[in-house]
Amino acid sequence: MIYGGKAAALNTCRHHTSPVSRRHEDRLSYHRLQTSVAGRNQPSTTRQPGACLQEFFAHDLIVKYLESLGFQTRRSTWNLETSFEALYGDGGRQVVFCAEYDALPEIGHACGLNLIAYSSVGAFLGAAHPMATLGIHGCLRLLGTPAEEGLCGKAALIEAGAFNPPEDIAAAIYGTRHPRVADEVRLRDIWYRWLQGINALDDAVAAYSNISLLRQQMITGCKVNFQTSPSFMKMRANNTLCDAYVEDMASLCVSVVKDGETTPTSTDMGNVSYVVPSFHGGFAIPADATTTLHTPTFASAARTEAAHDSAIQAAKEMAMMAIRVLVDDNIAAATRADIEKDED
Repeated sequence: MIYGGKAAALNTCRHHTSPVSRRHEDRLSYHRLQTSVAGRNQPSTTRQPGACLQEFFAHDLIVKYLESLGFQTRRSTWNLETSFEALYGDGGRQVVFCAEYDALPEIGHACGLNLIAYSSVGAFLGAAHPMATLGIHGCLRLLGTPAEEGLCGKAALIEAGAFNPPEDIAAAIYGTRHPRVADEVRLRDIWYRWLQGINALDDAVAAYSNISLLRQQMITGCKVNFQTSPSFMKMRANNTLCDAYVEDMASLCVSVVKDGETTPTSTDMGNVSYVVPSFHGGFAIPADATTTLHTPTFASAARTEAAHDSAIQAAKEMAMMAIRVLVDDNIAAATRADIEKDED
């Protein structure tokens, strides 16, 4: 494990020649991101998905792309072979973008993590550009976070010190995707899936009941082995970051709803939210009425050009938030106050 001073050094942006200097500005277009990472006209994370801790292609693709722009990168970081880091800035207040890119076995990116990686890389580039051109002080870090599906990979990154020292990080930013369907369609789809016998709650209840019956019938000497893994913690949204995001979007005439209700999904970003101020945004991708997460239909929806366009819009919005956190002392102080208040 990596702790203390060594972890802090790895997390620190150092003074270095800007890879986003004026002579390279033309290379930081979202069009190049689209062709290099989204895979328009060449291989992409979508076309070669890697399951939990097997995301070698995505790791190499993203790192090579960032290195081609001159960014400082580190490969296979924090005790995970498929994790990486990219840094930009001259030190001080830090913003971390969390990029996921693992897939599900056999059905690929049925959770759309390819879009999360795409939007996070785009946000990192989008924030680095004004930092370079306007001389904004601070530190950006793009953290590759593999193994979200199944292993709770961010818990392993936290344990290894990837978010140390936490007081230096003003915000960890992450955008997730969901199908764009109307509420009444969602309800109809739930009813349809129930009629088809597809119901996760029923599966869980049946599993519990059958295991309980099995326990009663077990012969002496039989053993049941359980493999444990870190728990996915409930997401603790940072109110300051959420409010700032709503305000920024309103200035662009974009209406954003701050959802205070619990979303019935799990994410290891919740674990991060107990360590540093965290933002968990959502962006919609076009999908048909029966599309739900972790299905082949969602994997197909996550491969479309329209889905990648939505991810690019999310990238721009996350980049705006990062810059605001870096330049606004009041916002930065309030994000830290929010997480400390939650801890009381």
